[in-house]
Amino acid sequence: MVSIKTIFSLAMLIGICFVSSAVFAGSAELQESTKDVVERILAGKDLQQALEDIEKSITDNPDSDKRSLSNAYFVKADIYRRLGNTQKAKETFQFIADKYPSSEAGQASANKCSSPGTSKKTSPAGLPGKQSTGKNDDIAAKCRKVMQHAAKPSMIADEVLKCMQSLYNKGNYKDCKSVFDGYFSKFGMAKESVKIVTLMVDCYYASGEYAKGIDLSKQLLARFPKEQNVTHNLVVRGNLLNESGNYPEARKWYLKAIKLDKSNAQAYMSLGLLSQREGKYEEAHSHYEKAKKLAKQQHDNFLLSNAEAYLNDVAPALSHSDDTKTNSESVMSKTAKIVFAVVVLLIIAFRLVSIRKAHLGT
Repeated sequence: MVSIKTIFSLAMLIGICFVSSAVFAGSAELQESTKDVVERILAGKDLQQALEDIEKSITDNPDSDKRSLSNAYFVKADIYRRLGNTQKAKETFQFIADKYPSSEAGQASANKCSSPGTSKKTSPAGLPGKQSTGKNDDIAAKCRKVMQHAAKPSMIADEVLKCMQSLYNKGNYKDCKSVFDGYFSKFGMAKESVKIVTLMVDCYYASGEYAKGIDLSKQLLARFPKEQNVTHNLVVRGNLLNESGNYPEARKWYLKAIKLDKSNAQAYMSLGLLSQREGKYEEAHSHYEKAKKLAKQQHDNFLLSNAEAYLNDVAPALSHSDDTKTNSESVMSKTAKIVFAVVVLLIIAFRLVSIRKAHLGT
């Protein structure tokens, strides 16, 4: 007769096998979809669609092994980087470094985020269970309650900024916007509001609400054209216009930022991305090189890593451009030789005809 202990052991073994097979199946599926997304990225396919696909794969396979999940998140972070969304890229790399520190992707992410003087740990938007929690709701509710009793912006501005920054860092853009709306409807574009409005513009950019971000940044720059953080706001406004497809206007704001601060590495990075999108690869390469040099001087490892990655991105296009130029010059050279030969033959023919006529005349 089989003992209860044996039955229990068999049941445990079956359970372990079932869970293991489920994890293996999920991991295999996630690995396959990640590979497919990477191939499409390298082929220059639609990055936005690739982002949606990798996010869906992560959501559909939450029980995959750590290696598969960390690799998938790393691809997601790289897509953000390629799209020019530095904030989300950095947040996602930080998440990988915190969540999967022993994995290859975790170690690579840690290197990208190891900028001296920065120890802030954030979570990217869109991660399972990170978007809105009871604690986040409590923070927003508490902040809104305090605002009701504030008569002046100076009484509440610092606390509102701290609250919004906390929500923003957690990727909870919805509550961040809710707190801002409550504050802005009451106090508007007051002097004490500059940092709050600046953060809200960043939030609109991070959440993909480019039109709202463009409108708010316009108000901010019109009201405070010489405030302390103006170069950051100029670059973010350029980024918003860039993502909206208004490349000429975006370029104008990047150049304004550089005119005010020639050491603004992020402005050069953004200008490089814009040039790359316009197919101006030599120009993009020049801007990325400048950003790389400045990032190295400023010990900004994350921006340095981005600059190096973008330089690698444009290298094949530059090589193709050089090959095309060489081929074009070769074709022109051959054409010139043919034309020269034809002209020489015509001269010889004309000379022979002249001699023939002279001979017949005599």
